[in-house]
Amino acid sequence: MGYPLKKQSSTTSEVELEAHPNVSSKKKYLALGLLSFSSGLPVPLLSATLQAWLVSESISLVQIGLLSAVTLPYGLRFLWAPFVDRYYFPKIGARRSWLVFSQVGLIISLGVLAHLNPKDNLNLFFAIALVVGLLGATQDTAADALRAEVLTEKERGPGSSVSVIGSRLAFFVSGAVALILADHFSWKAIYLFMAGLVSIGITGSLISPNPQSHQLSTENLRDSIRKPFLEFFERKDALFITATIVLYKVGFSMANSMSVPFFLSQGFTKTDIGSINKVLGLVFTLAGASAGGLMIKRFGSLKTLFGFGWLQLSASLVFAMVALFPKSLFNLVICVSFDNFCGGLATAALFAFILSKAEKSFIATQMGIMGSLLALTRTISSMPTGWIVEQWGWACFFIVTAILGVPALLLLKRVTPKVAIPLDRA
Repeated sequence: MGYPLKKQSSTTSEVELEAHPNVSSKKKYLALGLLSFSSGLPVPLLSATLQAWLVSESISLVQIGLLSAVTLPYGLRFLWAPFVDRYYFPKIGARRSWLVFSQVGLIISLGVLAHLNPKDNLNLFFAIALVVGLLGATQDTAADALRAEVLTEKERGPGSSVSVIGSRLAFFVSGAVALILADHFSWKAIYLFMAGLVSIGITGSLISPNPQSHQLSTENLRDSIRKPFLEFFERKDALFITATIVLYKVGFSMANSMSVPFFLSQGFTKTDIGSINKVLGLVFTLAGASAGGLMIKRFGSLKTLFGFGWLQLSASLVFAMVALFPKSLFNLVICVSFDNFCGGLATAALFAFILSKAEKSFIATQMGIMGSLLALTRTISSMPTGWIVEQWGWACFFIVTAILGVPALLLLKRVTPKVAIPLDRA
């Protein structure tokens, strides 16, 4: 895809990036918000919304389960992330090249998918959906790299919250809104509409800062693939970074993966769940992400990661309390509000932490590594949830998910500063 990139030291990259005084923080946040919206759109279109389409076409549950493999690229994107770091179209720029390429590809592939009927040719339908997954994961990789490059230390907190807000709004549009529209329009019309919304991401790509911190590389392809992994895993804190990413969200992800089945089992209607869990949940997620961004800017990523982790853990205990008390809409509102607010806080903090740990010379690859760790952990940890519920019941299940959040907090406690620290050391 054009020419390879020459790696620079992190110090050089930072100096070059900060030498763009005309790029305001507000413009960065706007661009990253639009990119995050575009990055979030494909996820429900390949999971919950796609499953609803397949069910409406009477596709078997076994086949629907197998088709969930189309989301695997999000967990494996580290495999091609080195190419995102190395190659680009010179006239467009390093990050814009991959962003625009993946976004145009998404518009085309979603458009093709919209015109297919899964009953007529399920294999072709799967293949095109997999292409959507590959392009969506590539867009994520390039967008993550751009965030890490253009955000200064002081901008990481607000920048992380803007990214969370953008992606959550997209989840709502291509998830809840798409399902509502499905009662009135064809799946073809819905997926074509969602394909058009990806153009919002193209706007974000074109107005985003265009870092010029890369030059043509003389490294061979083998070295450009090997070095980012070696640099990451040979660090003194490599085990700490990996363990934090793997452990921090494991309990929370398990609890939330079973939230809808739990609410249904408690006797709440689909309308209750849709209006409260989806709509109210979105509002409190956005509020949590916004508050988290401000607090990260004030206290740094490690201290907020530790503090928000305790709140995230306590959200599982609120689920357990709902399981023990009689059905009540008030309890549902409290549970959903608290869970989503804490989730917004913790997600913003974890995202800021990940941004701070990517080496400037290998940003796309290392963001891909950390993003893949997070995605694979979320997928794998959700697999035994149904069995745990069947064996021990809902209350015990949520208590277990709370306990699973403790190891990450014990790990963070060892390195979290006891006193206020400068932002550039957070």
